[in-house]
Amino acid sequence: MGYLFTDADALRVPGKTSLDELGFLAALAAQVPCGGTIVEIGAFYGRATRVMALSNRHARVIAIDTFEDVHWTRKYAKSYTDIPAFGRGAFNRYMSDLTNVCAITGDSPEAVSDWSTDIDLYFEDAVHGNPKLRANLDFWSAHVKPGGIVCGHEYSHRFLDVKREVDRLASIWNTEVCIVGSLWALRKPGGKTSTLLGKDFMSGMNAQLTVTNKKKGRSSRSLGMWAGAHLDADRIESFRIVPSCAAGPEALQVRLGHPSFGNTNWQDANDLIRFTPDAKVRPFTRIAFRYEPVDGRCSKPLSYRVSARQIGNNGHFFTGTSTWAENGAWAAVAAQRAAINAITLCFSDKPVDAQSAFKPTYASHLKRAGKAIIEHALM
Repeated sequence: MGYLFTDADALRVPGKTSLDELGFLAALAAQVPCGGTIVEIGAFYGRATRVMALSNRHARVIAIDTFEDVHWTRKYAKSYTDIPAFGRGAFNRYMSDLTNVCAITGDSPEAVSDWSTDIDLYFEDAVHGNPKLRANLDFWSAHVKPGGIVCGHEYSHRFLDVKREVDRLASIWNTEVCIVGSLWALRKPGGKTSTLLGKDFMSGMNAQLTVTNKKKGRSSRSLGMWAGAHLDADRIESFRIVPSCAAGPEALQVRLGHPSFGNTNWQDANDLIRFTPDAKVRPFTRIAFRYEPVDGRCSKPLSYRVSARQIGNNGHFFTGTSTWAENGAWAAVAAQRAAINAITLCFSDKPVDAQSAFKPTYASHLKRAGKAIIEHALM
């Protein structure tokens, strides 16, 4: 197991990509072969651009954006202090020390309709709705090499077109979607499949979270990724965590709860944990994990969150994601009776809301963290 570190200055670049998402994106970019090509659509100020370029200085990163300072970019800038007006000049400023980044000003895919170069990694973060999103995905995924990676941002309840299009592409390729935060990734079939998607890129315990949903059935994901039926109306029936490091499974425990019929006792998380406690099928709606490091191993903080999507009578539905909960605290979505459909769990520094990166309360955190704030494991 080796470790790569990304300069914390990447967080000083305006953007919405969070720490856990950046860690996953960095791990994907690090696997691009020497001389390979990464294409990013929707570079904005260059937060993700910088992380990918720093993670693999032997790959070329092509960043495509209109770089137009429009109403939403100006509205975004008003939320922070001391950031330049959005544009090609601001992007160049944040990339000034990187020699492997090339920017193209224009609208995708029209501005590059004659593109003919094969690419190893395509990152989509320009548009989050159709028909433009589908046009980008269809155009660029055709240029991704067999075995390469297609990924993007905002697989979330706010942008359901992203979910629909990503799920459509996953169905065509007969592969599953890997999700960290709202960052999604797919491997294009064919070619060499050495690119890692199902590995634990987050620091800490190497383990698999195996979830069984009522409709989807069983699926497994590494810690740090969404496991289950994220954003689908498909409740979890059971799950278990299978650690494979020396910390020992007895160190990780879990309990479930419901606002009406109470909570379970703490159980070992490697046991089969059932979400339906009785024949009445009243699923638990909140979850808590606790972890005591063994001999100081896997000593990173424990964080977790859940998501739910529930469709009720008369077409009413609820979709939501909880905030991050820490060791021993409850994670539950705003609608307390909504059944949990997916879980994500990681051992790493507490995931930071990307929106706080330029606020005064965050400045002291950056100063304390130094330059090695994003750490991910490649196996």
